[in-house]
Amino acid sequence: MQLYKGNEENGKINWQPPTIEKSTTEFTDFGKFLFTQNCTSCHVIDKKLTGPSLAWMDKGRLDKKHCMLYKK
Repeated sequence: MQLYKGNEENGKINWQPPTIEKSTTEFTDFGKFLFTQNCTSCHVIDKKLTGPSLAWMDKGRLDKKHCMLYKK
């Protein structure tokens, strides 16, 4: 979802394009580290390697029986 901001000028709203602020925290940095260390050997975004593509992981399509993280 994108949020638009508007400024009122002369009774009309002048809509501004949405902006997404990139923010990193110690948690996002640690998540990136974990992903790099444990997942990139099998997964990429747009194609299948040893593991499935990550393009649809937000839809809950992770096959846990094949993921090395779940075998530990």
